[in-house]
Amino acid sequence: MAVKGVATSITRSSLMVKYSTPENLGDSINTKTFEGDPYIAPDENFLILTAYNRSDGLGDGDLYISLNRDGHWTPGEKSG
Repeated sequence: MAVKGVATSITRSSLMVKYSTPENLGDSINTKTFEGDPYIAPDENFLILTAYNRSDGLGDGDLYISLNRDGHWTPGEKSG
């Protein structure tokens, strides 16, 4: 689970296992609730994450999907 005040971020790695500086994914992903457990598709077309206690959620924790549109992540949509 994400820690309050800590944004979901990504890093990129190469075959040499060198990681880039974390990139904040912005307000469309980071809300005032808790997000965590992100999975980004290898081609970076979509992101799946767990979000906790959102007003549109079905339970305590729900899966959301966000699409990468020209380098910007769409707001997460419930996947269930």
